[in-house]
Amino acid sequence: MGAQLKTVGEVFSETWEVYKERAIPILLVGLISICLVFLTAFCTSLAVLYFQGGVQSFIVALQAGHFSLPAMVAAAVGVTVFIILIVWSQTATLAISVDESMTVSEALAAGWKYFFSIGWAGTLYFSIVTAGLMLFVLPGLFFGLSMSLWFYALLDDDLRGMDAVLASHLYMQGRWWNTFFKFILVLLMSLALGSVPVIGQLLSFVFTPFFLIYMLVVYRDLEESSEAVVYQVKRRWPWFLMVAAGIILPLFALLGAAVTLGPQVPQVLEDIREGRVPGIELPSFGSFDLSVPKQVDNLPPLVTRLPSVEGFWIWHDPTGDTKNPFLDISEVAVRGEQNELQFQVRMASSFKAYFSAAKSVGSVPLVSLYLDTDVDRRTGGKVIAESERSGYDFVVDVLLDTKEKVGEGWARVALFRLNGDHRQPLGSLDAQNVTVSGNTLSLRIPGALLGIHSEDMLRMCFLEFGQRQGSGLVKDKLIPLK
Repeated sequence: MGAQLKTVGEVFSETWEVYKERAIPILLVGLISICLVFLTAFCTSLAVLYFQGGVQSFIVALQAGHFSLPAMVAAAVGVTVFIILIVWSQTATLAISVDESMTVSEALAAGWKYFFSIGWAGTLYFSIVTAGLMLFVLPGLFFGLSMSLWFYALLDDDLRGMDAVLASHLYMQGRWWNTFFKFILVLLMSLALGSVPVIGQLLSFVFTPFFLIYMLVVYRDLEESSEAVVYQVKRRWPWFLMVAAGIILPLFALLGAAVTLGPQVPQVLEDIREGRVPGIELPSFGSFDLSVPKQVDNLPPLVTRLPSVEGFWIWHDPTGDTKNPFLDISEVAVRGEQNELQFQVRMASSFKAYFSAAKSVGSVPLVSLYLDTDVDRRTGGKVIAESERSGYDFVVDVLLDTKEKVGEGWARVALFRLNGDHRQPLGSLDAQNVTVSGNTLSLRIPGALLGIHSEDMLRMCFLEFGQRQGSGLVKDKLIPLK
């Protein structure tokens, strides 16, 4: 069994503490996004009216169902841009709610960085839910909630596609009703605030960061207390069959409706125009003549894991962002095997190039690996003094040394136990457990040194010292140990 889930009170309390610190940046991202989306809608409307020949001509075309080709192209382009901006804005808002160190500009950039990943995973999620709804409704409702946290799996744990969708589903196994109750509470709060007269929309907007952080806290609680591991799902083809069903079945339904109702559409439109359909009335536009002329001369005739490789869990770090190009980390990978942790730090260039250029500068810090072995953010120490990220129990410092050759390469690895802001030295890693070859530094740390065992979970991140921009601190990942 996994650890006990947090109570509703604990979730609300933790959410409130984060909300007080992060609400303003999240709201700024949301406000910028809303302005851009509305600007796009406004410009699209102006373009359609312009190409259609003005408001009166547009109204006539709307009734006749007969738009000009340039107006239709403008509408199609505008709607496409509008949808893209909606996905981007939602992604940016989610990204800044997940990463407490992210600035507003970084969040706006992250909206594009994760755009296709969010789009693909979202397609998988909605297709599965659609298939479930078409198969007696209840499966769709069940999957709709159990997989609803897929975007946090993608943004917080760097999972992709079906891995992100299944992560949410697996973490919620056995906790569906508990999660449902927590979601209902926050949804009721949101609805209550939105229904307040006059200022309801403003209250809903201000409540949005709380809602997103609340869901993040629930997700992390599910993740940290779960024994489920995404890569243990061997059979994924049934899920992809559901995705296919969720795409194909609605298309068949639309095709059937078109075949059945298609011949009746002209008559229905005529009935609406003539006011013969009860409950449907055409709006009044002042002095405009809304009658449909038999011939309109000005309308032209109508003519578009990562969990990953060999069991490793990987961070891909952007290259070209360090002060010294020879100390540019491109990838950090970790896995647990045979009761030991195995790390690989891959560089953008070879270590030989660095040592040839550095000659005898002494010890240079390369990277620090921060490990939370009990997966409890309340115990341990901070990453760095100015960081709000805490709960780490050990830190592994990797230094490159041009004066002393250790093992097969020039590296020294020191271990420390963290307690608040204090470091307790635990000694250096044996030379036989440190290997430098080509552009890869490999470390093997016995689990006994860290008090971890197979089947445990490990939360970790790393700090790249040569980072030219930002803090060099990457996002946490929850690593399952084999």
